[in-house]
Amino acid sequence: TATATGDTEGTVYSWFLDDAETPFATGADRQVVPLVLTELGTHTVTLKAVNGAGLADEFAQSYKVQRGTFVVNPGESIAAAIAEAEPGATVLLKAGVYTNADVIVVDKAVALRGESRDGTVVTGTGKSRGVWLTANGAVLADLTVTDCIGTADRDGGCVGVRLDSGAAMTNCVVRNCKGSNSFGAGVYCANAKIYDSVITNNFGGSGTGFYLTGGAALMYRTLVRDNRSGSRGGADAYRPLAAGGVCAAGEIRDSVIACNVAEASGFIANWANCTCCASGVIVREGGRLVNCTIVENTHTTPAKTDDYDRDGLIGGVGRVDGTIVNCLIAENYNTSTGGMVRADISVAKDSSKAGYSTTCASPLELMPADAGNISSADGRVHRYSKRRDEYRLSHGSPCAGAGIWKTWMTGALDIYGRAWNPDRVDIGAAVYDCKGLMLK
Repeated sequence: TATATGDTEGTVYSWFLDDAETPFATGADRQVVPLVLTELGTHTVTLKAVNGAGLADEFAQSYKVQRGTFVVNPGESIAAAIAEAEPGATVLLKAGVYTNADVIVVDKAVALRGESRDGTVVTGTGKSRGVWLTANGAVLADLTVTDCIGTADRDGGCVGVRLDSGAAMTNCVVRNCKGSNSFGAGVYCANAKIYDSVITNNFGGSGTGFYLTGGAALMYRTLVRDNRSGSRGGADAYRPLAAGGVCAAGEIRDSVIACNVAEASGFIANWANCTCCASGVIVREGGRLVNCTIVENTHTTPAKTDDYDRDGLIGGVGRVDGTIVNCLIAENYNTSTGGMVRADISVAKDSSKAGYSTTCASPLELMPADAGNISSADGRVHRYSKRRDEYRLSHGSPCAGAGIWKTWMTGALDIYGRAWNPDRVDIGAAVYDCKGLMLK
């Protein structure tokens, strides 16, 4: 579009593409011209204008034409496609298995997307690491990352998936990854986002399934299940904690953390710096759990520990600081005494109880008495439907309608795709829908 000022009477507009000597459009009425560029590369459009008095002027503008989608087939190089893609492009992995010899790094605002979540599989085959998104705006979507191995740490470790500041993972499965440290064998998420994903069957030290850190970090509508942290014991053994994960700042919202197991055999010598232990999730550094369901997690311990009270090892949630709101925490266990002992929550020895509100858990005395908390000890408050693979509130559960409205719920769906009801807010990750009949 040309906008002329001054003496425009009798002006004729002529448009040129690149080095062409003949204009592709010319005339007194050609201030606006359509142009479709299809050839990849940088193109220059030049406008030359001459008025009735013979006075002339010209202006040039360059435009870059790039591919929006780079398609990769099994056996082809993912790294080469990422290197060629410009920010804003998509690298699409067709269905199949992709074996990576080393970590796949996405270092620009590119979407690495699979053709389908279950059909596109990136595997380390037990020999290499997974996918690392280092760039703000980078996205990992619609695929599975599996069988990766490595060391997870704050200073550059990546086992399954690592998300650095501003990156995001959505609709992915991260499974069967093994880490040798305590910062997310499944997913390490630093000021990044995790949406609508599954983190399962990973093994490591503390924070096995996920390690969430940074005030802007968010995990939303995600299932964290069947992860395991463990140790064989000894003076150098790492502590078997937080098999589900660690929320060290940031927020976990509308997610299910279930059936994760922290286990150890033999004597664990290095408990001295452990202030709060849990198999499901540890919350610290101002972390937030909102409308989460934390159920059926188990913590086992050795026959003897050093410098730590064994009774403080919890199956469900261990809170050092931070807030837990509208959460269902039930049927989590500690088996250290030789039997199944109910162990839903614990509070670090030097922490207050003030972080729990409108939450269903036990023992009730570990939560503030005037914050709308209710006990999960009397009867079943939740149910698992094997047919639907869903964790929901039981018929008549006291958690139905016992929560408080949060602003993010407006227009949002629960973990199973049902809309939140502003007139009756339920505790947990799933909207109450039981009509008195349940088929398993």
